Amino acid sequence: MKKIFLFFSIFALFHCCTAGFSTASDGLVCRLINPQGSVSVLPSGKDSWEEARNGRDLFGGDSIKTGPDSRVCVLCVDETQLKLNENTLVVLKSSTPSPRMGIVVPAAQEEAGASLYEVREGEIWLRNKNEKARFEIHTPAVTVAIRGTEFNLRVDRSGATNLVLLEGKLTLANAQGQIDLDPGEEGFAEVGMAPVKTVVLQPKDAVQWSLYYPGIFSYRDIPLGGGTAPRQQGQAPSALSSGAQAAYDRGDLDGSERYANEELSRDPENGPALLVLGWISLDRQDPQKARNYFELAAKHNAQSGLAVSGLALARYRMGDSVGAYRLMAEELKKGQPSSLTLVMSGYFSMLAGKIDQAKALLTDSRILGRDSAIAHSLMAQMYLIQNSKEQAGAEAAMAIQANEDSPMAKMTAALVKISYFDLPEAGRLLEQALAADPRFLDAYVYLARLRLGADYLDRAWEIIRKALEISKTDSEVLSLAGFIRLGYRDYDKAFNLFTEAAKNNPGLGEPHIGLANIAFTNRNFSLGMIEMLTATLLEPRVSLYESSLGKALYQTKSFDKALEVYDYAKTLDPNDPTPYLSKASRSRTFTVPEKRYRKSINR
Repeated sequence: MKKIFLFFSIFALFHCCTAGFSTASDGLVCRLINPQGSVSVLPSGKDSWEEARNGRDLFGGDSIKTGPDSRVCVLCVDETQLKLNENTLVVLKSSTPSPRMGIVVPAAQEEAGASLYEVREGEIWLRNKNEKARFEIHTPAVTVAIRGTEFNLRVDRSGATNLVLLEGKLTLANAQGQIDLDPGEEGFAEVGMAPVKTVVLQPKDAVQWSLYYPGIFSYRDIPLGGGTAPRQQGQAPSALSSGAQAAYDRGDLDGSERYANEELSRDPENGPALLVLGWISLDRQDPQKARNYFELAAKHNAQSGLAVSGLALARYRMGDSVGAYRLMAEELKKGQPSSLTLVMSGYFSMLAGKIDQAKALLTDSRILGRDSAIAHSLMAQMYLIQNSKEQAGAEAAMAIQANEDSPMAKMTAALVKISYFDLPEAGRLLEQALAADPRFLDAYVYLARLRLGADYLDRAWEIIRKALEISKTDSEVLSLAGFIRLGYRDYDKAFNLFTEAAKNNPGLGEPHIGLANIAFTNRNFSLGMIEMLTATLLEPRVSLYESSLGKALYQTKSFDKALEVYDYAKTLDPNDPTPYLSKASRSRTFTVPEKRYRKSINR
């Protein structure tokens, strides 16, 4: 249950979301997906780096480089799924195409041998379940010979290489010797030294950075006036316009806006009024306007913690998660951070995959009052993603205790209940979260999923329709709306919703499951495989996604590999019945009837 937020959803990114890889290989190696931050490409034979763009095709000899705080996903034509962490350099030497990707491979190339990738520095996560693929990875210290595996690899500046194996088998070899690794073992090699291995107690900890951490957040958890601990230790927050902040804190956005504009009409440089208007704009799903207000508020000495946190949220909602993280990091460096600054820094560290840093910030003893409810909620969400339900439950309980009125705490407690299959209590908590924050999009999404799982298709659509009235661009909302339209067999509408969701958030895997479903329904098996691999690349180690991949493999007549993938899905979430049912049925069909989707929602 690696992905509690989406694991009960059963079910384009590449060039308008409908195109697969080229039908002829032409040296094509991979495609870039969801570059975040500073990601560059050096085409083979050229001497200047180029800025990476989402969906770019790369060819033999091309290099990829990520900068600080930056990451990118790569899907290769041999079915290799690859993630690059920050400060990483990879050279894509060659890749032998898989026929399942719809690529016509010349006979001469079929005999070309193994795919070859070179990791010169940094950290990667790699997985390949293609039973026929043979490939190698070269580092300055060692060669990794691989067949059907998942691992995390780090190469430091000296070339020393650490590899933690999660699944499959591989060999580390250099001129000084070689070792074979089994799952749960770590190999290490320095330049000029024979590789050695040790047993890793928690091998899954090595890949926490590669998981997808959704930004579930309620703006109502940050009041602008009273009822919270001082934002700066030992110093009360600056006074806001009492009418504007009071109206905002009780959820009267129209009244708050009116009061704030009255303040600005008297004083166009009123920082507190600008601050209120920024938070109103966030709540109304207008991050660009919010960003403008927060930047003006910061110039006019509005509360630093509130202004910077709001600006970071605005940048994140505009797709700049790296910029949001760096903004909070700079605020931390100023010294004596406020309680809110610590919490928001932890939030954006989590979204950046810096999990140890996030946990350290969110457990800081200086976090006080209502802010501690946010911190405990975020800790619980991280534990759920990492499949630590007991720890998640404890954190969710502490969040409720810190602020029983917190929409985030209610929502997080609902997610914990879902993980234990207590769906009636989860529904009750989600309704409470919506009562506390009627514009809480994530609560609408999960409540709609529960209704869909209970076979209430019309009720699910009515709930998601309300969410669409609040935001027509939120990818989670659009994606679930797409699955509901699949329930109505409205495939054209579903396709458009999935396509828009993938466009708005290239890092979200769920819409690609929907696009894969539609592709298989139309018997476009290669495109279905590409979309399914994209989903499991963006959000790895999700039981239900792996079950969907197993069905895709079965559809392409890779029967033995499909059964193997079902077994892998069982290890990710032993309580998810989907891989058991799928393996038992060995069905050759891959359609999208609403009943199967609804049953699968109760994971």
